[in-house]
Amino acid sequence: MLMNVDIHTAITMGATLASPFLAVFTQSWINKIREVRHRRLELFKTLFTGVHCRSEQFYIRAFRLIRIEFSHEKAIIDKWQTHVENIARPIPTDAAGEAQWYAEEEDSLYELLMLIAKKIDFHLDPLDLQQANYWNKTGKIEVDIKQGLANWLTGASKPKLETYVVEP
Repeated sequence: MLMNVDIHTAITMGATLASPFLAVFTQSWINKIREVRHRRLELFKTLFTGVHCRSEQFYIRAFRLIRIEFSHEKAIIDKWQTHVENIARPIPTDAAGEAQWYAEEEDSLYELLMLIAKKIDFHLDPLDLQQANYWNKTGKIEVDIKQGLANWLTGASKPKLETYVVEP
């Protein structure tokens, strides 16, 4: 029966039989790409919106996920590693050294966020990061509050009542 079929009919029959399989394969491939993009975008949103509270669990989790979500992106992983090395350095005790430490840490984070934004095709103007200068201030305030609370809870010091004003 198949011997009497011409080439056009055979191609049509093959395409008819193969098309549902190809459609399912193509759709699953598209869904996988969308899922990766969605995860990366959510990760970026978490990092970008939580940058002012870098010691919170949601931010730390997102920061650690960079290594997983972008594991095949050498530039991002290298910048992530550089940032980790920057924040692992001890904070100097003098005011000028402390200010420089925070500035370098902030610049390193901004460069990392810019690389991630570029990779996920998210337009981010560097001025958006540079003009948001309150991040460094609130981050330092948060560290001061947590260190003060830890010292108070361990009995290392009495609580100091200070008022912090953060200007945007």
